[in-house]
Amino acid sequence: ALIWVLAQIGGCTDRERTRGEDLTPNAIVRSSYFSDTQELNLTVPRPLVVDSPSWDRDAQNPPFAARDAIDAANNSIATLDDLAEKRQWQFDNACLFRSTVSDMPRIERWFWIVSYHDANAVELQRMAQLEVAVLMNGRVITPTLFPAQNDDEIQY
Repeated sequence: ALIWVLAQIGGCTDRERTRGEDLTPNAIVRSSYFSDTQELNLTVPRPLVVDSPSWDRDAQNPPFAARDAIDAANNSIATLDDLAEKRQWQFDNACLFRSTVSDMPRIERWFWIVSYHDANAVELQRMAQLEVAVLMNGRVITPTLFPAQNDDEIQY
C-alpha cells in the first residue's frame, strides 16, 4: 500500500482548528472550520504534487519562493465568491510541507500551505479558517465547501 509521509518545517504546526491530514495514496485532504453548517476541504492530489518541480537539496530556496506562494494564494482567494461572503480573509502564515511516497523514497516533493483566518470573526465566536495549497510550479489548489460533519466527531 502506498502511504504518504507529510512533514512540516519552520515552526508551522497544525492549529487546533484543523482536523489534520487524511493521508491517502491519491491525495492529502485537510479540513477546517468554515461555519456551523459547512467546512472547507482542501484536497491536494498526489499526482499534481509528484509532477511539480523538486527542491534540489543543494539549493538554498525552494523552486517557488514564499512571497510568490503568498501572492498566488492571495490572488486565488480573491476570486472565490462562495468563500468571500461576509468574510475578510487575513493572512496567517505560509508553511512548507514535504511529501514522500513510501514505496518510492526518492520521490520527495515540497509544497506550500498558505493559511488565513476570518478577520470579521466576533469574540467568543468560532473563527472560520482557510487553507490554500501552492505547488512548486505555482499551481494553486483551493478548498471546497462541504456540509459540516457532526461536531462531536470532529475536533478542530
